[in-house]
Amino acid sequence: MDLGNQVYRLPTLAAVATLLGVCAAVARAQCLYDATPIQGPIDPVLGAPVTIGMGLNADGHVVGYYYYLGPESSEAFWWAPESGLTTLPRPPGVITSRAIDISSSGVVVGTYTVSSGIRGYVYNQGEFTELMPLPGGAWSSASAISNNGVVVGSRSIAEGVNPMNAFTWSSDGGFIDLGLMDSPETAGADISELGHVVGRRGLPASNEEVFLWDGSAIALLGPVPGGVSSTAGGINNADEICGAGLIEPYPGVSTWRSFIWHQGSFEMLGTLPEYDGNTARGINDFSQVVGNLIATGDPTDNHAFLWQLGEIYDLNDLLAPNGTKTLWRAHAINNRGQIIANGIDGAGAVVAFCLTPIGWTHGDLDLDCRVGIVDFLQLLGSWGPCDPELPCPADLNDSGNVDGGDLLVLLLHWS
Repeated sequence: MDLGNQVYRLPTLAAVATLLGVCAAVARAQCLYDATPIQGPIDPVLGAPVTIGMGLNADGHVVGYYYYLGPESSEAFWWAPESGLTTLPRPPGVITSRAIDISSSGVVVGTYTVSSGIRGYVYNQGEFTELMPLPGGAWSSASAISNNGVVVGSRSIAEGVNPMNAFTWSSDGGFIDLGLMDSPETAGADISELGHVVGRRGLPASNEEVFLWDGSAIALLGPVPGGVSSTAGGINNADEICGAGLIEPYPGVSTWRSFIWHQGSFEMLGTLPEYDGNTARGINDFSQVVGNLIATGDPTDNHAFLWQLGEIYDLNDLLAPNGTKTLWRAHAINNRGQIIANGIDGAGAVVAFCLTPIGWTHGDLDLDCRVGIVDFLQLLGSWGPCDPELPCPADLNDSGNVDGGDLLVLLLHWS
């Protein structure tokens, strides 16, 4: 297609205002998702394993673990759409292994079990680095890794479960321990590309609250409005935090309710009529949140959810009709809108699913599976050089700048 003789004229401000008025009166589009199942190898004796997806990166590569019913012996895996599932090797002496998160360059973090206890690890191009407990401690775990290679997790200070201490680790800087923060324990949950860490301090389901560490100072968020606690699921590069807190929706009944924390305050995500509560587990740079809906009266009745722009959706209602499946829980979402979730396939096996928006294309910056005025305004708002340390979704041609070339890509995909 020859673009040399084509002329593209930007809308005037008046035209933009008119278009915004039209958009306000039109119902927002909503993506449907294609669900690709991910399953560990079927054993001729033990059958299909339980397969759990935990994390994914910008390329849609998924990590997690699988195990067979009976004596559990988890195996960590890495799945890519172009190559399928690969079981990560075990270092000598490792009894069981789980992968939890993966960076854009393919560095994996997780936990494995050795004879002396649980250890967090980093796996990079066939090499394992074991993350040791503090002196006198018994165990460690890794929760997340940034694309810069900084790991966040927790490690014990003594021989028991408590006290435990949140940390960051990198190959260059080693460990930075974040301390107990005047509580019995702290635990790291997630890290942004800026190196900002979220986690919890205090005892789970008791007096815990979210902390945010920006590399120099710690802020405590307190309990959710009307609740008694808060705990973190994830953080994006705008320092928006998702998580959940315990509330009492009915006398004598406690349940979790999810939130997004931004601009210094909590926004509760609400729930759906069939469910009493929910737990948020992952957030991307478009403020999309994923997690699971909870029916307090039936602990087995969980459904995965997506929240965006003030609306919460049961992800099962957004699946393309291409096979029987039920999504229980969503763990993570990337900036392409891909989601890693877990549930049951048509054969009744517990598997992971990689959900991909149907119809998403370059220029769809608000991930609603169409390119329109909202995407145009987001591109204009990002105009100029990209920060090399942060994702730059409006840089549609990967030039390092948001400029006329990106605007041309957006206009070519206008729907």
